[in-house]
Amino acid sequence: MTREKFESIWTNGCIVLDTCTLDYISRCEFEYAKTIMDILLFCAERVYLPQHVHNEMKPFFEKNMVHTYVDGHIKTLEEKINTVYKQDISDKKKKSKITGCVQKTINTLKNYSFGLYASELEKISKYYSAQSAVDFPDLSGCILKAEQEIDTINQNSTVKRFLQMIMKNTFVGLSDDEKDILEVEYKERLLKGLPPGNGDSGKAENSNGDLIIWKEILHSIKSSEMRNFLFITEDKKTDSNWYDKDGLNIHPALRQEVIEKVKYDAVSIMDLYHFIQVCKPFVNVDVDEICKYLIEHNYIISNEIERYFNNAGQELLMEEISEVIRSQHDGDWAIPYSYDISIQDLMYEVDEINEMINVTFNFQIEGNAEACYHCDGEDNMFDAEIYVNGSASAEIPIKTGVYTNNLTLDYENVDILVDDEICVDTTDPLGRDEDIDEDFEEYCDNVELDEEP
Repeated sequence: MTREKFESIWTNGCIVLDTCTLDYISRCEFEYAKTIMDILLFCAERVYLPQHVHNEMKPFFEKNMVHTYVDGHIKTLEEKINTVYKQDISDKKKKSKITGCVQKTINTLKNYSFGLYASELEKISKYYSAQSAVDFPDLSGCILKAEQEIDTINQNSTVKRFLQMIMKNTFVGLSDDEKDILEVEYKERLLKGLPPGNGDSGKAENSNGDLIIWKEILHSIKSSEMRNFLFITEDKKTDSNWYDKDGLNIHPALRQEVIEKVKYDAVSIMDLYHFIQVCKPFVNVDVDEICKYLIEHNYIISNEIERYFNNAGQELLMEEISEVIRSQHDGDWAIPYSYDISIQDLMYEVDEINEMINVTFNFQIEGNAEACYHCDGEDNMFDAEIYVNGSASAEIPIKTGVYTNNLTLDYENVDILVDDEICVDTTDPLGRDEDIDEDFEEYCDNVELDEEP
């Protein structure tokens, strides 16, 4: 988009927010979220929500509804923890499983935008991981602290003005008859692979939500005095739901649809990062700082990296883990032949100078391996269940897109370093379920006893 085009939008155009954009803002740390709200409030009278977005977001602005959802997630976590307590397994395995359950709940809370609750739960989890006790701390304080912080945020004047703005400025929604007609059109667009909404075809509910939003925008152009519309969405599905192949501009098919509808190029599309970036000449806030924050806390990039280590990157990760295990034990370990890896606490930083993503994460592994004891110069092989906890770091080169919201990463040249201080728990061949290095000498003695006549 040219500077002149954006300046026209900034001064006289309509800025339209998507559900996932509001969701994205709610995930940010409070000071950064407030800054984004401040920027949007510069254009307060011209920032709008489609009616469909308004309806989707309204429950999240009602405090009691939010607390009800969080309460359900926390209660489910408590039930899972109590189930682990009752299992007939070692304390080490119980602690490992509990940590995994807690991390999955943290991820769920983040996915549903309950960042404050997730943050409190992360603090408790880190404290728990550093202790030897198996019992997980009481969770009632997690909800209480998050509620207190939400009360503080809700009293903030910027937040109040922002919520009033977006709940007041709402497009006229589609009629029931228009929605019925739209359902037929949605199916036709799916068959032709036309955006938007083709990326949501697998959804059980609201699969045509993006198309409803799009139609509301198109209807509003003709009835509005504003000629230029900017739709801000973080929805960047791989099958080009809104954007062109570069992920920077409106999808060509949607642009053509706009021109056919209103006879001129009326709609532009941006993600939040690029919107904040081009706002720099028009606002008195530190845009560079918030842009860097948005890159460092980009859930699209984070999810992509996490998917890599949960799928294609697992073999490389297991090779590095096995090397560490072999160096710590008196014997050779084969790479486990079946395993389930859980990636936790994944964080990353963008190294612009070296064009690299620096990643850190914790991992938990449950699986089976052909393990080995060394006794009397011989290898004693046995099949073992293994439980491994540890941390790792990785460097992923950036192919293109340094300091942008669309990084292309070079996964063929990933360099992984596994921390030597990993915890390995395995079943013992004598059925004692002790750690290998603790049982080594005793096992050798037993082997010698078994050989006596």
